[in-house]
Amino acid sequence: MMHQQIVKYLNLGCGLTIIFLFGFISFSYLNPNILTMFAQIRNINVDGVEFSDLQKIREISQKKGRSLFTFNSEDAAKEIKTLSWVKKVNIKKNFPNTLSVVVIENDPFAYLLKNQKIYLIDIDGELIVEKDENAIIEDQRLIVSGFESELNLSNLISNLNIHYPDILSSVKEMEFIERRRWNLILNNKLIIKLPESNIGKSLEDLKKLIEKYKIFKNNIIEVDLRINDRAIIKIYGDKLKVDIEEA
Repeated sequence: MMHQQIVKYLNLGCGLTIIFLFGFISFSYLNPNILTMFAQIRNINVDGVEFSDLQKIREISQKKGRSLFTFNSEDAAKEIKTLSWVKKVNIKKNFPNTLSVVVIENDPFAYLLKNQKIYLIDIDGELIVEKDENAIIEDQRLIVSGFESELNLSNLISNLNIHYPDILSSVKEMEFIERRRWNLILNNKLIIKLPESNIGKSLEDLKKLIEKYKIFKNNIIEVDLRINDRAIIKIYGDKLKVDIEEA
């Protein structure tokens, strides 16, 4: 008898709970503002910020919802990603009242000179932020100029970074000349001339020349790789034509 009564009360309790939840959800659907009464956002924790605008990130997060129930994480992340330096954003709701925002910033790689302006770019050629002339003087990063298409730039940088990082670390400037070729100016002032297209093959040829002729160390001022399977090596006062297959 006692067992039956317990089961009866449990069933009654479950039924009332279901009715309450159903009523609450229905009422909340008809009156969305009711949700703001629960799980109100009282703390916004932002991690990963070094150069990004921390205050702006907080402002964007605050205006996307007062409650964790109504907060729109997707819209907030999309708007935060439009800020300078921000590459990725991860937003997590920690009940009862905390919002966690984790920012991954772009890693600055080089300075880009374009349309008489100076930009800091990442290794994929994406713009991070505009800078002033003093930045180049103060910070000895790679300088890129003259290119017309982000695709050309990212193709060259990715080839160097993935396959020839030793060469990339020696490059001081990259200059796209008259829409037809690249100049790589190394730290020792050696100039490497590359064609606009088929950059991967030219860099492979350059690697062979480095191994055989030690062009980074010898008295060489220019290496021209614009002619397929042939290099013209310029030494002070002289030129040397080299067939790549023999290198």
